Amino acid sequence: MVLFWICVALFVITVALSAGLYLFIFFNHPDKHKTPEMQREGDQYKPYRELYMSYIEEIAELPCKRIYIKSFDGLKLSARYYEGTPGAPVEILMHGYRAAAAGDFAGIFQIIRKLGHNILLVDERACGKSEGVTVTFGIKERQDCLSWIRYVLRHYGEDTKIILYGVSMGAATVMMASELDLPDNVIGIIEDCGYSSPKEIICKVAQNMGLPAKLLYPFAKLGARVFGGFDLEAASAEEALRHAKVPMLFIHGYQDGFVPYSMMGQVFDACGSDKTTETFDRGEHAVSCLSDPWKYENVVGTFIKRLTS
Repeated sequence: MVLFWICVALFVITVALSAGLYLFIFFNHPDKHKTPEMQREGDQYKPYRELYMSYIEEIAELPCKRIYIKSFDGLKLSARYYEGTPGAPVEILMHGYRAAAAGDFAGIFQIIRKLGHNILLVDERACGKSEGVTVTFGIKERQDCLSWIRYVLRHYGEDTKIILYGVSMGAATVMMASELDLPDNVIGIIEDCGYSSPKEIICKVAQNMGLPAKLLYPFAKLGARVFGGFDLEAASAEEALRHAKVPMLFIHGYQDGFVPYSMMGQVFDACGSDKTTETFDRGEHAVSCLSDPWKYENVVGTFIKRLTS
């Protein structure tokens, strides 16, 4: 009888801990979805707040077309399409964890617009105007990225050139998408401060919070499976890039305290395609573009022009 109650207690603890970690890490309640113009919080943005907000306001004022598609698992996903030069490439922009598209691409959006490219600014699942309550760290988002690629080809021409661009979790997403059956239209991928795998970034953040990462991770993985409906280890950026076939640009801030700079070395070394890397000495997490706008524009512009020349 004692053994029975011990088993019951362990079961209850396992369920409770897994559910709690699911809610803490992966769940994003629809009422808390950030609007597309919501700014990012964090000390790293404070030195650039005025510039950052001006970029967001500029994006909000531009005319665009709101687009909706169905995901592979039945969610209604949303994006905004900004028309550039007719016949120019379409850049699909994937934002970060529990974030907003305009906030994560403030400054980057303006660089792409200067090039005359068309822009598809995506609200990832469980964010913005897209449906869903579970953020999957790129596991399901990589499939959503593929759905957006297919939408672009159906509606803007089968010969349309496409560039995938991601920041933070969005960067991990486009890296994970690199191993999917991408059409030849995808001519390049740009990742800015993406992590090597969901497991590694979750453990890293847990360690930063002073939590026992090795002890908690199995419960997080179980919570993702049971309550979120996905396998947290179904894909990783590092493994996906071993199968990459399109040119890649890797960008990272040397002072990144969230996604460590060492992770860029991991994904860069793993990449099997043509690749370029650039480090921003003053860049903390997701602010390389704001920390050195001229350099960032030159790096991205040079890479894109090489892709499209």
